[in-house]
Amino acid sequence: NSATTTADITQASLVPQITAQSRPYNGTTEATILTRTLSGVIAPDVVTLNGGTANFDTKNVGTNKTVTANGFTLGGAAAGNYKLDPLTATTNASITARALTVTATGVNKEYDGTTDATVTLSDDRIAGDMVTTAYTTAAFADKNVGTGKPVSVSGISISGGADAGNYVLANLTESTAADITQRPLVVSATGTNKEYDGTTTAEVTLSDDRIAGDALDVNYASAAFADKHAGNAKTINVSGISVTGTDAGNYSFNTT
Repeated sequence: NSATTTADITQASLVPQITAQSRPYNGTTEATILTRTLSGVIAPDVVTLNGGTANFDTKNVGTNKTVTANGFTLGGAAAGNYKLDPLTATTNASITARALTVTATGVNKEYDGTTDATVTLSDDRIAGDMVTTAYTTAAFADKNVGTGKPVSVSGISISGGADAGNYVLANLTESTAADITQRPLVVSATGTNKEYDGTTTAEVTLSDDRIAGDALDVNYASAAFADKHAGNAKTINVSGISVTGTDAGNYSFNTT
Protein backbone atom coordinates (compact mmCIF):
# COMPACT_ATOMS: atom_id res chain seq x y z
CA ASN A 1 0.00 0.00 0.00
CA SER A 2 3.06 2.37 0.07
CA ALA A 3 6.27 3.15 -1.81
CA THR A 4 9.36 5.21 -1.15
CA THR A 5 11.81 6.96 -3.43
CA THR A 6 14.23 9.94 -3.29
CA ALA A 7 14.22 13.45 -4.70
CA ASP A 8 15.94 16.78 -3.99
CA ILE A 9 14.68 19.86 -2.23
CA THR A 10 16.79 22.70 -3.65
CA GLN A 11 17.49 25.90 -1.81
CA ALA A 12 15.11 28.76 -2.40
CA SER A 13 16.61 31.99 -3.76
CA LEU A 14 16.67 35.17 -1.72
CA VAL A 15 17.37 38.67 -3.04
CA PRO A 16 19.67 40.79 -0.82
CA GLN A 17 18.62 44.41 -0.28
CA ILE A 18 20.53 47.20 1.44
CA THR A 19 20.57 50.90 2.17
CA ALA A 20 23.84 52.86 2.39
CA GLN A 21 24.97 55.95 4.28
CA SER A 22 25.79 59.21 2.50
CA ARG A 23 29.08 60.75 3.59
CA PRO A 24 31.63 63.52 2.91
CA TYR A 25 34.37 62.91 0.34
CA ASN A 26 37.33 60.99 1.78
CA GLY A 27 39.29 60.01 -1.31
CA THR A 28 38.07 56.39 -1.36
CA THR A 29 35.07 54.48 -2.75
CA GLU A 30 34.29 52.91 0.62
CA ALA A 31 30.62 52.93 1.63
CA THR A 32 28.85 52.00 4.86
CA ILE A 33 25.85 49.67 4.82
CA LEU A 34 23.02 50.99 6.99
CA THR A 35 20.39 48.24 6.70
CA ARG A 36 20.29 44.69 5.34
CA THR A 37 17.08 42.88 4.36
CA LEU A 38 16.07 39.82 2.34
CA SER A 39 13.30 39.38 -0.19
CA GLY A 40 11.77 35.91 -0.61
CA VAL A 41 11.92 34.44 2.92
CA ILE A 42 9.01 32.02 3.50
CA ALA A 43 7.15 32.75 6.73
CA PRO A 44 7.74 31.85 9.52
CA ASP A 45 11.36 31.02 8.60
CA VAL A 46 14.07 33.04 10.30
CA VAL A 47 16.86 34.06 7.92
CA THR A 48 19.17 37.06 8.24
CA LEU A 49 21.53 38.82 5.84
CA ASN A 50 24.92 39.37 7.44
CA GLY A 51 28.25 41.05 6.64
CA GLY A 52 29.20 42.32 3.23
CA THR A 53 31.30 45.23 2.00
CA ALA A 54 30.03 48.14 -0.06
CA ASN A 55 31.64 50.61 -2.46
CA PHE A 56 30.56 53.67 -4.43
CA ASP A 57 31.04 53.53 -8.19
CA THR A 58 33.75 56.26 -7.99
CA LYS A 59 35.46 58.21 -5.22
CA ASN A 60 34.12 61.55 -6.47
CA VAL A 61 31.41 63.83 -5.12
CA GLY A 62 27.90 63.22 -6.45
CA THR A 63 24.26 62.69 -5.50
CA ASN A 64 22.41 59.37 -5.76
CA LYS A 65 25.59 57.53 -6.67
CA THR A 66 25.42 53.78 -7.20
CA VAL A 67 26.60 51.70 -4.26
CA THR A 68 27.29 47.98 -4.80
CA ALA A 69 27.75 45.48 -1.96
CA ASN A 70 28.85 41.83 -1.91
CA GLY A 71 30.40 39.25 0.38
CA PHE A 72 27.17 38.57 2.30
CA THR A 73 26.40 35.47 4.35
CA LEU A 74 23.07 34.08 5.49
CA GLY A 75 22.28 33.46 9.14
CA GLY A 76 19.34 32.21 11.18
CA ALA A 77 17.75 28.83 11.90
CA ALA A 78 16.48 28.32 8.35
CA ALA A 79 19.56 29.66 6.53
CA GLY A 80 20.43 26.25 5.09
CA ASN A 81 17.21 26.23 3.08
CA TYR A 82 18.15 29.34 1.14
CA LYS A 83 20.77 30.80 -1.14
CA LEU A 84 21.48 34.32 -2.36
CA ASP A 85 20.64 35.08 -5.96
CA PRO A 86 22.06 37.51 -6.94
CA LEU A 87 25.13 37.64 -4.70
CA THR A 88 25.29 41.42 -4.83
CA ALA A 89 22.97 44.24 -3.80
CA THR A 90 22.84 47.80 -5.10
CA THR A 91 21.43 51.04 -3.74
CA ASN A 92 22.09 54.78 -3.96
CA ALA A 93 23.77 57.27 -1.66
CA SER A 94 25.60 60.58 -1.97
CA ILE A 95 29.18 61.80 -1.48
CA THR A 96 29.27 65.44 -0.40
CA ALA A 97 32.19 67.89 -0.82
CA ARG A 98 34.89 67.90 1.83
CA ALA A 99 35.62 71.21 3.59
CA LEU A 100 39.14 72.34 2.66
CA THR A 101 40.90 74.53 5.24
CA VAL A 102 43.62 76.70 3.66
CA THR A 103 46.47 78.13 5.75
CA ALA A 104 49.05 80.75 4.76
CA THR A 105 52.73 81.20 5.61
CA GLY A 106 54.16 84.69 5.21
CA VAL A 107 57.34 85.36 3.21
CA ASN A 108 59.82 87.87 4.66
CA LYS A 109 60.73 90.80 2.42
CA GLU A 110 63.05 93.78 2.27
CA TYR A 111 61.41 97.17 2.79
CA ASP A 112 60.03 98.47 -0.51
CA GLY A 113 57.75 101.28 0.61
CA THR A 114 54.55 99.27 0.12
CA THR A 115 52.36 96.95 2.18
CA ASP A 116 52.47 94.27 -0.54
CA ALA A 117 53.11 90.80 0.88
CA THR A 118 53.72 87.32 -0.49
CA VAL A 119 52.51 84.11 1.14
CA THR A 120 52.59 80.40 0.43
CA LEU A 121 49.39 78.41 0.83
CA SER A 122 48.89 74.94 2.25
CA ASP A 123 45.77 72.92 3.06
CA ASP A 124 44.39 69.73 4.58
CA ARG A 125 43.55 67.93 1.33
CA ILE A 126 43.44 64.13 1.17
CA ALA A 127 47.01 62.90 0.57
CA GLY A 128 47.68 62.48 -3.14
CA ASP A 129 44.76 64.59 -4.36
CA MET A 130 45.39 67.14 -7.11
CA VAL A 131 44.07 70.50 -5.91
CA THR A 132 45.42 73.99 -6.68
CA THR A 133 44.70 76.94 -4.40
CA ALA A 134 45.31 80.66 -4.98
CA TYR A 135 44.76 84.04 -3.34
CA THR A 136 43.98 87.51 -4.65
CA THR A 137 45.83 89.81 -2.24
CA ALA A 138 48.17 89.65 0.72
CA ALA A 139 49.14 92.77 2.66
CA PHE A 140 51.08 93.82 5.73
CA ALA A 141 49.30 96.03 8.26
CA ASP A 142 51.67 98.87 7.30
CA LYS A 143 54.75 99.42 5.12
CA ASN A 144 57.33 99.80 7.91
CA VAL A 145 60.16 97.53 9.02
CA GLY A 146 59.33 95.06 11.78
CA THR A 147 59.40 91.41 12.84
CA GLY A 148 56.37 89.15 12.99
CA LYS A 149 54.17 91.75 11.34
CA PRO A 150 50.55 90.73 10.68
CA VAL A 151 49.71 89.77 7.10
CA SER A 152 46.11 89.57 5.88
CA VAL A 153 45.31 87.24 2.98
CA SER A 154 42.05 87.52 1.01
CA GLY A 155 40.41 86.08 -2.07
CA ILE A 156 41.43 82.49 -1.33
CA SER A 157 40.07 80.13 -3.98
CA ILE A 158 40.32 76.60 -5.33
CA SER A 159 41.73 77.41 -8.75
CA GLY A 160 42.09 73.97 -10.33
CA GLY A 161 43.32 70.41 -10.12
CA ALA A 162 41.79 67.07 -11.05
CA ASP A 163 40.19 66.67 -7.61
CA ALA A 164 39.04 70.28 -7.14
CA GLY A 165 35.37 69.34 -7.53
CA ASN A 166 35.53 67.18 -4.41
CA TYR A 167 36.21 70.14 -2.12
CA VAL A 168 34.55 73.31 -0.88
CA LEU A 169 36.51 76.05 0.87
CA ALA A 170 36.20 76.36 4.64
CA ASN A 171 37.78 79.83 4.57
CA LEU A 172 38.17 82.64 2.04
CA THR A 173 40.61 84.69 4.14
CA GLU A 174 43.57 83.87 6.37
CA SER A 175 46.01 85.66 8.66
CA THR A 176 49.72 85.04 9.10
CA ALA A 177 52.90 87.00 9.88
CA ALA A 178 56.24 87.85 8.28
CA ASP A 179 59.17 90.26 8.64
CA ILE A 180 60.01 93.43 6.75
CA THR A 181 63.75 93.97 6.93
CA GLN A 182 65.65 97.22 6.43
CA ARG A 183 66.55 98.28 2.92
CA PRO A 184 70.23 99.20 2.38
CA LEU A 185 70.42 102.91 1.60
CA VAL A 186 73.46 103.90 -0.43
CA VAL A 187 74.44 107.47 0.47
CA SER A 188 76.72 109.17 -2.06
CA ALA A 189 78.64 112.44 -1.77
CA THR A 190 79.52 114.98 -4.44
CA GLY A 191 82.44 117.25 -3.58
CA THR A 192 82.30 121.06 -3.92
CA ASN A 193 85.38 122.74 -5.40
CA LYS A 194 86.99 125.46 -3.27
CA GLU A 195 89.81 127.97 -3.36
CA TYR A 196 92.89 127.15 -1.28
CA ASP A 197 92.35 128.37 2.28
CA GLY A 198 95.09 126.59 4.20
CA THR A 199 92.75 123.93 5.68
CA THR A 200 91.52 120.49 4.69
CA THR A 201 87.90 121.47 5.36
CA ALA A 202 85.58 120.39 2.54
CA GLU A 203 81.93 120.66 1.65
CA VAL A 204 79.86 118.03 -0.10
CA THR A 205 76.26 117.46 -1.17
CA LEU A 206 74.67 114.13 -0.33
CA SER A 207 72.28 112.01 -2.40
CA ASP A 208 70.82 108.52 -1.93
CA ASP A 209 68.72 105.81 -3.54
CA ARG A 210 65.67 106.04 -1.25
CA ILE A 211 62.24 104.78 -2.29
CA ALA A 212 60.53 107.61 -4.14
CA GLY A 213 58.39 109.68 -1.81
CA ASP A 214 60.01 108.55 1.47
CA ALA A 215 60.69 111.26 4.04
CA LEU A 216 64.43 111.23 4.82
CA ASP A 217 66.93 113.87 5.91
CA VAL A 218 70.54 112.93 5.20
CA ASN A 219 73.40 114.85 6.86
CA TYR A 220 77.07 114.44 7.63
CA ALA A 221 79.31 115.50 10.53
CA SER A 222 82.53 116.32 8.68
CA ALA A 223 84.14 116.31 5.28
CA ALA A 224 87.88 116.76 4.70
CA PHE A 225 90.40 116.74 1.86
CA ALA A 226 93.29 114.35 2.23
CA ASP A 227 95.59 117.40 2.60
CA LYS A 228 95.35 121.20 2.37
CA HIS A 229 97.22 121.63 -0.92
CA ALA A 230 95.78 122.73 -4.24
CA GLY A 231 95.07 119.94 -6.71
CA ASN A 232 92.54 118.47 -9.10
CA ALA A 233 90.07 115.71 -8.17
CA LYS A 234 91.43 115.47 -4.65
CA THR A 235 89.98 112.80 -2.39
CA ILE A 236 87.45 113.95 0.20
CA ASN A 237 86.58 111.75 3.17
CA VAL A 238 83.05 112.21 4.53
CA SER A 239 82.17 110.84 7.98
CA GLY A 240 79.33 110.92 10.45
CA ILE A 241 76.65 110.40 7.85
CA SER A 242 73.24 110.23 9.54
CA VAL A 243 69.71 109.65 8.30
CA THR A 244 66.66 111.02 10.06
CA GLY A 245 63.02 111.55 9.15
CA THR A 246 59.75 109.64 9.24
CA ASP A 247 61.04 106.73 7.16
CA ALA A 248 64.60 106.57 8.52
CA GLY A 249 63.94 103.38 10.49
CA ASN A 250 63.22 101.49 7.30
CA TYR A 251 66.80 101.83 6.07
CA SER A 252 70.33 100.79 6.95
CA PHE A 253 73.02 103.03 5.52
CA ASN A 254 76.71 103.75 5.20
CA THR A 255 78.02 106.26 7.75
CA THR A 256 81.15 107.20 5.80
